[in-house]
Amino acid sequence: MKTSHPSHPLKTSQLPSLTGLRGLAAMTVFAQHASSVWNGGDENATLLRIAFSAASFFFLLSGFLFSWSWRPDRSTRGFWRGRATKILPLHLVTLVFGVLLAVAAGPLPPVRAWLPNALLVQTWSPGFDILDPGINGVSWSLCCEALFYLLFPLLARPVHRIAPRLLPACAGACVAAVALIPLLVVTVRPAVAGQATFGPFPDTTHQMWLVYSFPPARLPEFVLGMLLARMAREGLGRGVRGWHGAAAYAALYPLAIAVPLVWSAVAVMVVPLALVLLGAVAADLRGDRSPLRHPVAVRLGELSFGLYMCHLLVLEHGCRVLDCARTASTAVRAADTVVLLAVSLGLAWLLHTCVERPLLRGPHGTAPPRDGGKKPTPPTSGVPVTGEPVTGAPAATQPAVAQPAVAQPAAGQPAVAQPAVAQPAVAQPAVEEPPPAPVQRTGTDTMPQGRIGR
Repeated sequence: MKTSHPSHPLKTSQLPSLTGLRGLAAMTVFAQHASSVWNGGDENATLLRIAFSAASFFFLLSGFLFSWSWRPDRSTRGFWRGRATKILPLHLVTLVFGVLLAVAAGPLPPVRAWLPNALLVQTWSPGFDILDPGINGVSWSLCCEALFYLLFPLLARPVHRIAPRLLPACAGACVAAVALIPLLVVTVRPAVAGQATFGPFPDTTHQMWLVYSFPPARLPEFVLGMLLARMAREGLGRGVRGWHGAAAYAALYPLAIAVPLVWSAVAVMVVPLALVLLGAVAADLRGDRSPLRHPVAVRLGELSFGLYMCHLLVLEHGCRVLDCARTASTAVRAADTVVLLAVSLGLAWLLHTCVERPLLRGPHGTAPPRDGGKKPTPPTSGVPVTGEPVTGAPAATQPAVAQPAVAQPAAGQPAVAQPAVAQPAVAQPAVEEPPPAPVQRTGTDTMPQGRIGR
């Protein structure tokens, strides 16, 4: 199979532009929630649709990164354990923080307000209120991510067996599935007079739950992300530039404003977001300069999960403290928003430093031992776009496998075994061969994780 390699290979398996995009997406969600909180829950149509795009990008990114770093020798239990270690501690810490803030502001929240949230099952219920999603409202997306984590080990091998020539068609099928969901929703569950609507929009809250928050409805985006990773590996997206996705997004934005919210929430913008993702990956593989690879952007992306999980709590309770009567001017609110952003980033840094990073370095984090002692196949240097699975180039493992053959004559012919043992020049390279060790230390698990989201 023909393979292609980037002209400027990366030194590690990381794709820093994707980390930078994660930070940008988290900031757009912060801006939308800040606008909503300051305006008493009223949604700004522009910011709302951009925030919808950020959530969709998180789901695409999750599928991409899991597929990009997938290894066929990795155990399913090891994958699930690693994802639980990444997501659950931060989720539970911020949930407890939210409960304490709620208690400080009023009576103890009822069990129904926090238990489904704690178990990450709240969005599976038709009674889920998308406008009042619980103690820490942003955790709705983790319900979707939990479904993705559960299904990924079952999806990974079939997706990586798809012939390269069929990948664009499969990606198109996922896009069609994304568009089919709102069509089914408005056909089967049309809006009826008297039903609760999503803020000032005519779409009902039940319709928005089915399209936006119901976990199976977001699965096509995750699978599309997996297929985009395969396409990038095969070199099918190497001609995509960052401006392609930006131009497509700008061109379709008027349509997103014009159509009902059930369509603009996901379906309208999924193709531009896929192009943005492919363009960022292609730029990294080519070694192009990009503002998304700036250290500040990458650092913000590293803090994005913590920022995502704590920012809404900071905004909701911070606004009550800073402007309890909601009478502040626009300039004062803007200054208060900057203060709350600084507090959110500070808490995100604490969560990343004290919760995320220590656990990921532990025995059940992203360290190789969680695969049951199996030696992972080392990835290729610089993560080239190849037709092989994401385990890396098999040529890198051949010397280590071939070395034991030197000792085989000793088992069959004892008379010849002594000279073979006495040959230090043959035995030493097998023990001291340097290439595999540094490659194993970088590991595919050091890649930026999808959020997830968030």
